[in-house]
Amino acid sequence: ADSRSRSAVSGSSEELAERLAVAEEAPAQEEPDTAVRDRLSADGANARQTEMEARLQLRTHEERVRALAGRADGLDRAAR
Repeated sequence: ADSRSRSAVSGSSEELAERLAVAEEAPAQEEPDTAVRDRLSADGANARQTEMEARLQLRTHEERVRALAGRADGLDRAAR
């Protein structure tokens, strides 16, 4: 049993050594260009800002509509 475990360890260490040699021979990966990521991040921030401004503008218009409707109702009641 002891010789089997030694041969298994020896076999796995040989496999690891081979994998290490292959990895060392592989060309080093260059750092990815972050320009695209940075541009997309800025585009996302701009889109969120635009959406927030549009929502605020919509809410302002809705409040104005409610105020005008209330005023119209008040004038209508006063006219009766």
